[in-house]
Amino acid sequence: MLGLAALNKHEMILWDVWGVIDDADAELSADELAELLADPDLEQLRVVFEADDVRVPPVIRSVIPPGPVPVEVVLR
Repeated sequence: MLGLAALNKHEMILWDVWGVIDDADAELSADELAELLADPDLEQLRVVFEADDVRVPPVIRSVIPPGPVPVEVVLR
């Protein structure tokens, strides 16, 4: 997920969570996303990135170490 975000010009940090990462009921599973990234077709990745459960939203959650309590982060 972080790799897909980076390919779409969103540099996230390791403990940022959103979309598929944060939603067990998301349409695209993390495993399916990993398969797409293993043999990338950039056009297909851009299409996938536009899905609501994959795209980086304006507000994400970040679980800042060492605590497990997530905080909301507003992205610019």
